[in-house]
Amino acid sequence: MAVILLFVSDAAHAEMANGSYLFDFSGIVALWDFSGFYSGGIGPFSIGLSITANSSGELTGSGGFDLEGLGGDITSVSETSTGSSADPHVAMKLRMSGKGNLEGINAKVTFSANMHYQLNIADKRLEDPYGSGTIIIRDLSNGKSQSESGSFKRSALTALALPPGFTGGWLLFLNLTPDRNAYKGTARIELSTGATADFTATGTYDSRTDTSKVELASDVGKLNLVISTSEATLNVESAKGKIFGQKINYQLNPSSTPTPTPAPTAMPTPIACPNPGAECTAGPVTLTSLAPSSAVFHGPDLPLSVCGCNFTSSSTIEWNGRPLATTFASANQLNATIPATDTFAIGVDNVTVSDNGQSSAPQTFFVGETGGDGFAEVEIDQFGEDIVYDPVNHAIYLSLPNFGSIAVIRFPSASITSAIPAGSGPDALAISDDSSYLYAGIDGAGLVQRFTLPRLARDISYSLGSSGDEGLYFAHDLQVAPGAPHTTAVSLGLKGLSPSALGGVEIFDDSTMRPTIAPGFGGFYTYDSLQWGTDDTMLYAANNEDTAFDFYTLAVNAMGVSLSHDYPNVFDAFDNRIHFDNGTGLIYADDGQVIDPSDGSVVGTFPRSAAGAMVPDSTLNKAFFAEGNGTIESFDLNELGHISSITVPNFPTFPFRVIRWGNNGLAILDGPLYLIGGNFVH
Repeated sequence: MAVILLFVSDAAHAEMANGSYLFDFSGIVALWDFSGFYSGGIGPFSIGLSITANSSGELTGSGGFDLEGLGGDITSVSETSTGSSADPHVAMKLRMSGKGNLEGINAKVTFSANMHYQLNIADKRLEDPYGSGTIIIRDLSNGKSQSESGSFKRSALTALALPPGFTGGWLLFLNLTPDRNAYKGTARIELSTGATADFTATGTYDSRTDTSKVELASDVGKLNLVISTSEATLNVESAKGKIFGQKINYQLNPSSTPTPTPAPTAMPTPIACPNPGAECTAGPVTLTSLAPSSAVFHGPDLPLSVCGCNFTSSSTIEWNGRPLATTFASANQLNATIPATDTFAIGVDNVTVSDNGQSSAPQTFFVGETGGDGFAEVEIDQFGEDIVYDPVNHAIYLSLPNFGSIAVIRFPSASITSAIPAGSGPDALAISDDSSYLYAGIDGAGLVQRFTLPRLARDISYSLGSSGDEGLYFAHDLQVAPGAPHTTAVSLGLKGLSPSALGGVEIFDDSTMRPTIAPGFGGFYTYDSLQWGTDDTMLYAANNEDTAFDFYTLAVNAMGVSLSHDYPNVFDAFDNRIHFDNGTGLIYADDGQVIDPSDGSVVGTFPRSAAGAMVPDSTLNKAFFAEGNGTIESFDLNELGHISSITVPNFPTFPFRVIRWGNNGLAILDGPLYLIGGNFVH
């Protein structure tokens, strides 16, 4: 939760500009969609600053801004005028600048503002801030830039101090009115997408402990706050509940029992990089891994080892574009310390290395709600049916049939940032490998709907037909052809029947079906799980609804699709999804089998511990199995041997979908969605 810190200073008037501000750029969401430079919704642009006057009366300032994880610092501040006695005010000019990764773009952000404050002569307090500002974003790779101007305001509600960013992607405003030992009031939460929700606030005050308990309630959920008073400033001690489908469990002081202050201990020694210099070649700095690459939010300072190639003594580690004090260990390792405040916000942070004016591609660092050795976890408590990862726009799309929508999860906050109406019962999802299109099976309407990315704007759709009295066909499985974003393969199913995948397989180009189809149950075949091969001429399928447990190979040409081979008794479990890895050319199944698709033979089996779902990744030479006993196991993809395992708290009972995301992430679906990230993955 990106939280605006609301407070009033009692210092001299120059210091009254201190605080945090929310800048309202009304056109920001629609702005970044031109010439392929940037597409995507930018969340609130916020700054925190401290301005003081020196002995000569000149203003100096320090502070920073944040825009979707890209940070920057004040570069100049000056007082330009003081109004007349009839209209006393202070006017200042502020300039801030920063460089880093902005949604996959190597960008420079510059912000300038003219800031005005009414001056209360009696106590030299600055009040009623207003003004305007301009933000400029420049793509450093091609020099293109765009600017937008907007107004700003300082939040002037009840004083409330919350740790910055403690749940990611939201702003919380609270306004309480005391009534003896009770409180009544209102609250508002604003999402980074611009959506808002208003709450009623009720509570009680305990004079013995000088604390208040306040409940926020609305149709989007409830949140229980415990607030203490310190020097006339309200501080949130804890916040628990669920709003917008996300669990909140913040605790400022985990234990009320006083504990002795521990003796200072040395910072743990940075972890040595594995296989330093392996596969390195001469050239610019590159990153290969981080150690660690995850943390549980609100933790202590953390030593960080950055592993890669071609580092020099002038190389600098950057955290979301902000430089960290860097120690040069070798050409393959740099060390730094992540300040505790940088892990106050749940979500994904970008780590890069700059050297001689150039920045490396980022590696991701994941901050979760909970975690353990080598991983962190975030739970998104929304019932979903399918998930896909968009590597270009750094998002996960989640079908929500109960809401008739598709949710967008963006990684700076690791939370749902928007949801678009999709129709009745969105279910199976598929994304083109160039991230230009998202396809969704809309079960209630018996069709497939295509959306353009990243805006998720409705595009073409195509009907899947019906089977007489049995009703409409739905997309039992749906896959986009490799290198052919306009071509899809669909396995047709019927609701309420077993087996369900009765309608065979069809190939569509945009909304036009190719004439030749592979017949379904009428031809004694059930194509439950589909996977394309290395190109758009070969398709694989699995039967997971009857004990024949077939593996199929199908040929695809300009006329359509036809069955090439049926290999029975390949699998041994129902509800078994198959996965093709382009790096190995093999098929991997949720039940552990590894199949050579050239002859349908089982070439190996992973010794998994329990049933669940899996995903292979030949770029890491690993296979990951999420199992119903709360365990995630990793295996060597070539040797099939066990590598390691983790036990995840509050893990689902029957995970049915696993995908990879980013450098070091897994997403696991079992109704709710679980995001896992850390060195366990990479």
